[in-house]
Amino acid sequence: MEAGTLAYIEGEKLSMEESLRREACLLAQIAGLLHDLRRHEKDHAKASASAALAMLQEIAIFPEKEECIVQAIANHEAFVEPKKVSSPIGQMVSDALYDADKFRWGPDNFTHTLWQMLRSSRASIVPLIHRFPKGMEGISRIKETFRTETGKRYGPEFIEIGLMIGKKIYQFLEERFAEELQQEEKR
Repeated sequence: MEAGTLAYIEGEKLSMEESLRREACLLAQIAGLLHDLRRHEKDHAKASASAALAMLQEIAIFPEKEECIVQAIANHEAFVEPKKVSSPIGQMVSDALYDADKFRWGPDNFTHTLWQMLRSSRASIVPLIHRFPKGMEGISRIKETFRTETGKRYGPEFIEIGLMIGKKIYQFLEERFAEELQQEEKR
C-alpha cells in the first residue's frame, strides 16, 4: 500500500495524468507484494525479481508493465547502487518501492517486525540484545538513502522516530534480561 501511495503522490507532483498515476500506483503495489519472495536468499532483491518475473509471465501482463515491476524489485536493496530503470514511470515505481520498504525501518520495525522475526525464528533474546546496537547503526544509515521527494522529506524523521523507540526497547531489554546477560558473559 505504501509503495502505491508514494508512486501516486510522486506522479501527482510530476503533474501526470490521473490514469498514469493510478497505473504507477498499481504497479508499485504489485511490486510491493512480490518484492521479498526470496527474502532469505543471498542477493534477495535479484532472486526475488527473478521469481516475480516467472510469476508475472504466467499471468501474461504487458511486457512493459512486467519489466517495470521486475526492475523495481531488483532495485529495492539498501546500500546497493540501483540500476537505471528504462521508463520514467518505471523509475518512479522503483523509487517508491524502495522508499516504502525502508519506511518499515521506522516505528514498525520496533513495534512489530522485530518481534515477529524473533517469534518465528524461535531465537533466544540474549543474542538479539547483543546485536541490537549494531542493528540500530544500520537502521540509522537508511536515513540518507530515500529516493523519492516524499521519502526524502519524511523518511529520515520516520527512521529517527523508530530509533527513539528502539533505544527505549534496548534499555528495557538490558534491564529486564540483566541476569541472563550476566550469565552469558560468565560463559
